[in-house]
Amino acid sequence: MKDLFLEMGGTPMIVTVSDASGEAIVNGRKWRWEHHNYCGPVWINKDGTDRKRQPGERHPVWKAYNRWLNRRERGAK
Repeated sequence: MKDLFLEMGGTPMIVTVSDASGEAIVNGRKWRWEHHNYCGPVWINKDGTDRKRQPGERHPVWKAYNRWLNRRERGAK
């Protein structure tokens, strides 16, 4: 997600959009996320809304996310 600083009618606003998004199948279930270079991932539903429950730090989806992130970072160099 990126923060866009805008002004609308003289009122300052911040709009946040993702830097990148990804997905992986973990234990037969598709997981989706939006990635922010500073804040890390936000796990999202199929329709793009934030999941009410984000996976805990021991959830196996983190391994898939970290592989995705490492490939992405290697490609950016």
